[in-house]
Amino acid sequence: MTRRFVCPPDPVWRLLQDLLRLAGLMAALLAVLLQLASPYWTVMGSAAGVMAAALGMTHRHRHLLRTPANATDAATARDARADADADADVVTLRWDTQSWWLQRAGAPLANGKTADAGSRAPAQAVHLQVLLDVEHWMLLRLVPLGSERRFWRHRCLAVSRRQQGGHWSLLRIHLFMARS
Repeated sequence: MTRRFVCPPDPVWRLLQDLLRLAGLMAALLAVLLQLASPYWTVMGSAAGVMAAALGMTHRHRHLLRTPANATDAATARDARADADADADVVTLRWDTQSWWLQRAGAPLANGKTADAGSRAPAQAVHLQVLLDVEHWMLLRLVPLGSERRFWRHRCLAVSRRQQGGHWSLLRIHLFMARS
């Protein structure tokens, strides 16, 4: 029996990823400025970098800032959720009793082949590893089959009980039973 689990990206995980990337970029900027510029320009460049990063982060994660409590009405809150869902990178995990498959939401169900020429990217066989499991939230590593040593092709996917709803128990059972 084939099971499909639709996995929209977790906004908190995306925010954490962006913050870690930003911290690395700021550390590199600060290291370069400390070597090349005077202390005044180092402080000014760092301040400008922090301001630009803060503006970029608030724009990218604006849906986390808009809630029904600070929205003017329910329509504005609904529009904020629609904005967040519109740019979401939704994927589907599929278990076919043999292996896990990763595909974009709405892609055809063919194993590794596209159903027709106009369809989206084909499903990709992956090996799933549970990196973190905190009961209500899991971080999964998706390793495409045949590229175990190519770490740049690995992908992390955060899934939560809130996103999965009634399918959370089934997802956990399939994840841990597939390993044995």
